[in-house]
Amino acid sequence: RCITQDKNGIIYFANYEGLLTFDGTFWKIYPMPHKTVVRSLAIGSDNKIYVGSQDDFGYFSPAENGKLTYTSLRSLLPETANIFSEIYQTVAYKNDIFFQTRELIFQFSNNVINVYPAKNEWRYLGKSGDKLFAQDSKIGLLLFKTGLWVPFVGTKEFAENFTVSRVFPFGKDSTFITTINSGLFILSGDKISKFEFKNTNPFLNQRILTATPV
Repeated sequence: RCITQDKNGIIYFANYEGLLTFDGTFWKIYPMPHKTVVRSLAIGSDNKIYVGSQDDFGYFSPAENGKLTYTSLRSLLPETANIFSEIYQTVAYKNDIFFQTRELIFQFSNNVINVYPAKNEWRYLGKSGDKLFAQDSKIGLLLFKTGLWVPFVGTKEFAENFTVSRVFPFGKDSTFITTINSGLFILSGDKISKFEFKNTNPFLNQRILTATPV
């Protein structure tokens, strides 16, 4: 599902049974309070492990005994945003944490949560360099700028037919985009183009669920 590593080398896994950790020797599981699945996670600038699960989101941090304890952030939501589906993406962006459901995106900033309802349906949330992207099911790709989600010109095709699975920096100022069923793309400025292989496409008829630059 989702894997990340902290500055001490501990690896964290989003797991069906909770937050799973591995320190190189021992595995340990930290269940969610209601025994729900952890769908996504990210390490914040404060070194807390932020997680998104079913009907809840929050963070794990060490108690005095060193054991990780969970703090829910759901109580910070306004009543109008208190019903949502699972948290599919959790992204650390600058000093804030963003959580994505199909209906809403939550921005946790300075102990306050800002809520961004989907115009249609949020399909993806991800970071590429210093840019934060989201995908709306009918609008296409959007970029987060000064508290607003701004649509990209020329990315309308990233609406009903395409579902983004990963974005990451490509070259000096471009973004590489993978989609689940529709191939690979490069975004340069406001121009988007299909990534073409010199030889046979190894991902033809394959589902690309995630990708990592190396």
